[in-house]
Amino acid sequence: MSLGQRLDDPGSLTIIQSLVGIALQRIVFNAMEPNSPYGDTGQTVQNQIDALVLRREAIKALAQQVDTVLPGMSDEDLISYFDRMKIFGEQAAIRWAASKYGPQ
Repeated sequence: MSLGQRLDDPGSLTIIQSLVGIALQRIVFNAMEPNSPYGDTGQTVQNQIDALVLRREAIKALAQQVDTVLPGMSDEDLISYFDRMKIFGEQAAIRWAASKYGPQ
């Protein structure tokens, strides 16, 4: 579980790293009783699984935006995009590009 949580850090450099982290956490949660409590927040194992599913879908939706925004970017913004990817991670770079070039 710990490895999955570390890989699924929002500042992860790559999307695949986050998706692998989510998958590892799902494997652990799927081995548990869904209605049992998890942690001290009052959440159940099923609540945690549901949150992971939502996170995975959000990441997939974000990744799909790359195909629509990258082709329309200027050379300077492409350089900025890849620089942001190295510094802030792929998800942050995609959010930046989508906010600048995505549908308004």
